[in-house]
Amino acid sequence: MRVQGLCCLYLLTDAIVVVNYNFIGDIMPAFIDKTGNTYGKLKVIGLANSKRGRDLLWVCQCSCGNVIETTGGRLQSGNTKSCGCNKTEVLLKRNTKHSLSKTSEYMSWKDMKKRCYNKANKRYPNYSAKGIIVCDEWKNDFLAFLNYMGNKPDDSNCWTIGRIDNNKSYEPGNVRWELLEQQARNHSKQSNNTSGITGVMFRVKIINGREYSSWVAAWNELDGKKKTKEFSVNKFGFDAAKQMAVDYRNKAIEDLNNKGAGYEPSHGTTKEG
Repeated sequence: MRVQGLCCLYLLTDAIVVVNYNFIGDIMPAFIDKTGNTYGKLKVIGLANSKRGRDLLWVCQCSCGNVIETTGGRLQSGNTKSCGCNKTEVLLKRNTKHSLSKTSEYMSWKDMKKRCYNKANKRYPNYSAKGIIVCDEWKNDFLAFLNYMGNKPDDSNCWTIGRIDNNKSYEPGNVRWELLEQQARNHSKQSNNTSGITGVMFRVKIINGREYSSWVAAWNELDGKKKTKEFSVNKFGFDAAKQMAVDYRNKAIEDLNNKGAGYEPSHGTTKEG
């Protein structure tokens, strides 16, 4: 219905209704005050002094602090839910995922979480049994983890996430980038360890139907290669062979540390409680 500068009187049974048209165009819909309403991140402060064509503009403050003007139709339809920061956040997350998800640091972060939370991971029992977790700050935020750790050293070596104290979790102050061979030297005592001492295990062999048992000392050299030394129970006796294996390994570790191997004091300890 198009009208121009027209004042109409409608005589009804009980009343006279006056419809006043003081503009050119379609009949103006009923005015609804949106002040105080919230749409997504936007809270309507009030009506703006300007229009966009025939549409009224509303002044809105975003939860991020920015102030914008937009139409009531865009607010009502949900087309405008923020000052634009929503799109920026989505874009940043998308770019972050695409730009870093294939990096070595990101893969190490994912592997760290798998060891602690993925029951299908073969190393999960060794971590869950000791209550090793990833701190809340890093568990679901790779960038927070990367900001703390920094990038891996830029060389051809294989670097991984190492815990300084094997009794503690992945948390600030207890992690660093370690070479694979360094991490191998600092593994905690495994759950299937038979002696209660890291790197010392009981072994039984059957040779020509005869049983041979021994205590075995094991350690990793500076190049990461595993070394072992057996002490026969048949020859030395059970307790003596075990102590010989323990002493031999302790001496090997001492010699390696003198060469800069860096075995940690907590190496091989078991978390209490």
